[in-house]
Amino acid sequence: VVFHLIEVTNIDNFLRPILVPRAARLDSALMLLAVFAGIAMFGAWGIVIGPVLMIVIVTTISVYLAVYKGVPMEDVGEEDEKPKRRNPFW
Repeated sequence: VVFHLIEVTNIDNFLRPILVPRAARLDSALMLLAVFAGIAMFGAWGIVIGPVLMIVIVTTISVYLAVYKGVPMEDVGEEDEKPKRRNPFW
């Protein structure tokens, strides 16, 4: 079990940057869930199919909220701005 966990973690760390671009803007936890769910549902091809389906689902929900509910979509250029400092003391 430990060997399998280490193997899957290494595969995930190696393949995620290659298969999933930064422009996808998904949480790491969501992407990990997508990879494991994809493996469970589609086998070896699930490593590729799972994250792609998750991106499609998240994008569909985002577009639905923007069109029908009036919630603004996030800009892609937000990451280029200087990040705000988060200090709990001030």
